[in-house]
Amino acid sequence: MIERIMEMGRKSRGTIGIGMAEEDERIKKAVERAEKYMEVRIFNDSEELLDELRSGGIEAGVRGTLSASKTILRLRKIYSSYIGRVALFRVKNFEFFFLPVGVDEGRDLEEKLKMIGETERILEALGIEMKCAVLSGGRIEDLGRDERVDETIREAEELVARIGGRAKHFQILIEDAIKWANLIVAPEGISGNLIFRSLILIGEGEEYGAPVLGIPEIFVDTSRAMREDGYLRSLLMANALRCIR
Repeated sequence: MIERIMEMGRKSRGTIGIGMAEEDERIKKAVERAEKYMEVRIFNDSEELLDELRSGGIEAGVRGTLSASKTILRLRKIYSSYIGRVALFRVKNFEFFFLPVGVDEGRDLEEKLKMIGETERILEALGIEMKCAVLSGGRIEDLGRDERVDETIREAEELVARIGGRAKHFQILIEDAIKWANLIVAPEGISGNLIFRSLILIGEGEEYGAPVLGIPEIFVDTSRAMREDGYLRSLLMANALRCIR
């Protein structure tokens, strides 16, 4: 899956914008490497980057090192259809999309269903059938131990029932979920963000950026803690997505 996306990003020459809040060698070197495959423009302000994206001056955008809160707040203000982000990971040779990654995303069942539906469209455009692993806060046998855990288990079961055979409830067993799924769904945004940080920023998994879901333009969110290679991968992701959306 990842190699298919990266190959598309290397073969389709688009015009991509990336944010750089201040001088940053990681961004500069990633842009220099990416320009072999695409035209890249650097923006120092999220408002300017998003305005250029909306006007068609660039075909896709990447947050880079711009402020997360300012950029996401502006995305929410511009697009009432914004529903969140889905990250693409490679961890120990397992490849999967992962959501929610924003602390304020995936707040209820309906929001997660919309995010899953948008991600499935990306997978379908790549010719891949979705395998969605839904996580919860405990095992089924833990029902009755804690009200909040019970709530996550019930919601996970309902999600799987609504999605059908393309989804399975893996309970709290993320170590099993990564062996089967190409999309993993955390119980909510806070746990999702913590899982992201544990896998990518501590565990040294590879991140390929997090496409924004529910908006008509292509925008890939990134972490300011990314290395040069991560920003290059995110630029390639953005360049690929403009071909399949």
